Amino acid sequence: MTKQQKVLLGILGIFVLFIFHKYFYSPIGLKVSKVKNELATKQAKLTVARERANRLDELKADYELLKGKVEKAEKKLPREKEIPRLLREITSAGRKFKIDISDLEPRTEEAQEYYISHPFEMSLETQYHNLANFLAEIGQLERIFHIRNLSLIPTLESESQKLKGITAGFQLYTYTFKEKVEGK
Repeated sequence: MTKQQKVLLGILGIFVLFIFHKYFYSPIGLKVSKVKNELATKQAKLTVARERANRLDELKADYELLKGKVEKAEKKLPREKEIPRLLREITSAGRKFKIDISDLEPRTEEAQEYYISHPFEMSLETQYHNLANFLAEIGQLERIFHIRNLSLIPTLESESQKLKGITAGFQLYTYTFKEKVEGK
């Protein structure tokens, strides 16, 4: 082989290597790096998904705990007025402690930010200790009750002026949860 043929063969070899690198090796290298990047992204997403899946049992337990707390809170602060049930509870407690409820009159509701208060004007006649036990019984009910403006007037026997009992008047408040209005 002559020197000129060797040079030509060398140039041809370099040209073939250049064409191989430009059209075959380089595009495959780009594809490989692109696939590696996609693989790293998908592995990161998979890791996040696995972490979330591992927390699923914990989140379910938290959900059940919060659900129980909401149910308990709704017994204290219901979404409905439930006036018949409320009247039954009050009259039942009144009968239990020998209280003569002479007046139980609903008043105008008062809306607050998170709840609505439902006041009732109440008058009754009883003995002092029976009133205390009645108020304690109401305070122990599941629902929230609040008493304001309690006034006690002694009731005397007409002839002997001995203490017969007391007449009590007060405002009894109970509450319901105020649903959020959309758009506020």
